[in-house]
Amino acid sequence: MFIGTFGIAVSLTATAFYLTFYSISDSYQKKFESINYCGLLILAYSLTFCFVASELCLTPIYFYVMLTTVIMLGVNLVLVQYSIGRTIAFWSTLVFLSLVTIIALAFCNKHQFWVFFLPMFFEGVALFIAVVLVLYRVPEKWCVESRFI
Repeated sequence: MFIGTFGIAVSLTATAFYLTFYSISDSYQKKFESINYCGLLILAYSLTFCFVASELCLTPIYFYVMLTTVIMLGVNLVLVQYSIGRTIAFWSTLVFLSLVTIIALAFCNKHQFWVFFLPMFFEGVALFIAVVLVLYRVPEKWCVESRFI
């Protein structure tokens, strides 16, 4: 759990730095945006590492999935430094997390499915809806007259 907690701490720290200092200039915004994106990647892969360690520990592919998780994190952290790399890192992370979830579903029993995977599915649907609402700026469109000072 230390790895998951460390990933959360790194992500929140990177986001705090980004939100504090992005408005200095355009060059600082790009640098801090890259650092924030790296923090989000560390969060995603550290939680995936914890998930793999807890759910796949008795399977024959345990070591290989753990090793692939660390390698994918390293590759994506390098890719984020380039302009096209963010898109590649995003899609490769999405595919990898989906693949790990499908592999874990293949090795889970009925109790694990009802206790972990079903709630995770509903949380994922809620997160997807929230991301779509934020990307299409629905709160700003619905609350035009509201001003937050």
